[in-house]
Amino acid sequence: MSIPSVVEQKLSEGLWRRGRDSNVDVALTSLGINQESDFADFYRQFWGPFHSSHVGHELLDIVEQDESIVSATQTVRNEFGLADRFIIVSCLTGLSVLVYDKESEMIFDVDFEGGEELLDSGKLDPRWGTWSQFLIAYFS
Repeated sequence: MSIPSVVEQKLSEGLWRRGRDSNVDVALTSLGINQESDFADFYRQFWGPFHSSHVGHELLDIVEQDESIVSATQTVRNEFGLADRFIIVSCLTGLSVLVYDKESEMIFDVDFEGGEELLDSGKLDPRWGTWSQFLIAYFS
């Protein structure tokens, strides 16, 4: 597993590098994320939140900040009953969120006006086929 080079270049400044004393592995375990996935690799190396001029969502950090992937995922699971396989990776502001499927590693753009039902039923098409494809689009 590796981070795409365009992402490495974009986040090459030291301020994006995660320190060794983080709770990332605890968060990954609590979310049931594959420890060998590109997703896990990315968050072990970098911390956010991140902004993109190409994708209209703020990408959250996994554990840092008041709103994190862990807290957003818990909120959406409690409010909408989203299945455990789905992880919220963007801010909850607005009418949609980015959702990472930890089983398929696809990324979905989900609105809360029926999109969550389509996602849960398997009828929503992914916006990106892999975490790496998403990162390239997000940081390009």
